Amino acid sequence: MLKLKTAAAILVLFMTNFCQAGKATEDSIYHFIRFNVGNVSKYEAFLTKLEQNVKNNKGEILTRGLQRSSSCLENTCRDVNIVIRFPNKKRANKSFKKIKPQISIAAFSDLSYSSSVQLVLPLFDFDAQENHFFIGELNVANITAFRNQYETKTAQLVAFHGGTTSTVDKSSKCLLGNCYSANILISFPTIQQAHNWYYSPEYQQLIPIRQSLSQGRSLVLTE
Repeated sequence: MLKLKTAAAILVLFMTNFCQAGKATEDSIYHFIRFNVGNVSKYEAFLTKLEQNVKNNKGEILTRGLQRSSSCLENTCRDVNIVIRFPNKKRANKSFKKIKPQISIAAFSDLSYSSSVQLVLPLFDFDAQENHFFIGELNVANITAFRNQYETKTAQLVAFHGGTTSTVDKSSKCLLGNCYSANILISFPTIQQAHNWYYSPEYQQLIPIRQSLSQGRSLVLTE
């Protein structure tokens, strides 16, 4: 009887761990890598090493955001917008230390590699079909006003259009290059829903508010 209970406990533990695999948790760390490609062949070699590195550290590349599959909505965007989710800070740091020497080989200008360490909005799990992302890179002057006048209303609109706000951090750690202070990551099940949200009259009215409270360098919609 004891053996059966032990086996059942192990099974429950295994299933719990399995269900949590690949999901966002409060300990999840997001790495944002943005740069312009200097050499395509070197970039492809870098991407291969990055994929293996992320896999070894139990992470997941959410989007590669290549130029050919991305839409630059505002300001100056980069050729590549990579977002990686790691299960914890230890794994994220280990991955960065390993891949850091390869970054300069693949990039030639406007490099930024930042880590999201403080999440303000609730986390949502990614559905398997949610592979269209809005990625924002901002410097926020007044966090309180930004949250009250823009962030809360935007989150409501995102939910209305079927999207999930995955991370909005106000204290990114700049690991390499010239980073901005805040990273925004929003996911949508379809590209049409993402367009419906961004180009909706309600959100278009919020854009001037965001621009008055922050400086954005890159707002990208990846497919």
